[in-house]
Amino acid sequence: MSYGSPTWADLVHQIRIDPDSDEPRLVAADYLSDRGDPRGEYIVRACQSARCDRELEHRAHFDAWRAPLTALGAMPFSAPPADPVSMAYRHDYRRGFVDAVAFWAGGAANFSEACRLEPIVALEVNNIQRAADTLARAPELAQIRTLQFGYDTDGIAPVLASPLLGALRELGVSATTSFTPMLAEALGRGAARPARLQGKLDLATVQTFVERDVLRDLTVFDHGYVDDQLLVVLAAAPLTELRTLTLWAPALITGSGLLALGPRLARLEALTITSLAGDTYLLDRSVIDALTTCITGGALRDLVLGGFSEHDLIALVESPVLAGVERLRLGRGFTVEVGRALARSPYRSRLRSLAIHHEVADFPLDGVRITRFGAKDK
Repeated sequence: MSYGSPTWADLVHQIRIDPDSDEPRLVAADYLSDRGDPRGEYIVRACQSARCDRELEHRAHFDAWRAPLTALGAMPFSAPPADPVSMAYRHDYRRGFVDAVAFWAGGAANFSEACRLEPIVALEVNNIQRAADTLARAPELAQIRTLQFGYDTDGIAPVLASPLLGALRELGVSATTSFTPMLAEALGRGAARPARLQGKLDLATVQTFVERDVLRDLTVFDHGYVDDQLLVVLAAAPLTELRTLTLWAPALITGSGLLALGPRLARLEALTITSLAGDTYLLDRSVIDALTTCITGGALRDLVLGGFSEHDLIALVESPVLAGVERLRLGRGFTVEVGRALARSPYRSRLRSLAIHHEVADFPLDGVRITRFGAKDK
């Protein structure tokens, strides 16, 4: 690929429009290396390590290089001392470049400049009431694929209604705030049609989204919203694209509600039903019965359950629900007896990974990598 005589902004733009390809990243690496910039070597190694899950090993190298170079303002990729990327209270790397930033209200003014320096495609903003109108008009918003609002959704309607959000694929709000029908209506006026939705959502909001039939991934959490009424709304929607469903704190869900989902459950590739507080609630056994009735085709690959008894989990692992499951996480109801039932199950042939609570005693399970969660720091 030839870029002529590119500027750094040109190279960043090429990465942004093809973020999954290494080629434009390596072109940028050559650009830097030709100018004696050590980040070129970092980018090459980061692209290589990303293919073997070792990028974290190399991030420290770049962090060590970037600080003095940025302070000097001497390198082509470096910003002036007031680095807008550094103004983000958090930023994440992907294959040699910053691709995700999080700003508080004051820092959001640096969003546009940060996007000129790095191929940013994911943005989190917090308490942005006063900056919302400015952010909604920022041309760089057109490159954002993932948008997260934290702590407070007041004033974010202009951003959601922006005609620039056409590339948005994932939208979320934190567990400490709510996504209201008013915000859903604002989103409907704009260009965004996210396929992944996550947050504290009331029924009217969920209905607004599911009627569009574009969702592939839906996460709903809150004690008051996750109940059988939610499942009725989901059952009435087409949801032909839905492949991942996550229900947190579903204290009021019953098997009859899940049964209403029928074929929609059968198409899922990932399912989570658990409590925000771990396994505080002992969930209804009818939920397990509904799963064993509806999920029999082997499409499900990832399953996370919390809040069920030992007896319930034994029934689950002995059922065809597990026929396609590769990754399984079970909460405190998991015991050695459940483990033994799992070892005997004729449906676990595809299982490769099991996550269980750290207090469970060892048990044999050939061919499965077992990890443990919940251990207290010592």
